[in-house]
Amino acid sequence: MAAIDSADGPLCVFISHDPLSLDLLMKKVSDNGCGAITTFSGTTRDNFEGKEVVRLEYEAYEPMALKVHLGMQGGTA
Repeated sequence: MAAIDSADGPLCVFISHDPLSLDLLMKKVSDNGCGAITTFSGTTRDNFEGKEVVRLEYEAYEPMALKVHLGMQGGTA
C-alpha cells in the first residue's frame, strides 16, 4: 500500500490481488467531519457476443499503476 500526505490529508492508493471489501474501504475513508462517501460497484453480464462470461481478469504493471493513481489524486510518485 502506498500512502502520502498532501494539503488535503493522507492519500491511500493500493493494488490488491484479493477481492475488495466495500465495508473495509468505507471504514478507511470515513471521517466524522465529512458528510458523505460515494461509491460505485459494478457487475458484468453473464454473456458477451454469445459466449458465457465465467470470470474477469485484470493485469497491470504495478509501479506504473500506483504512479498514475497517485498523480490522479494530486500526489507524486
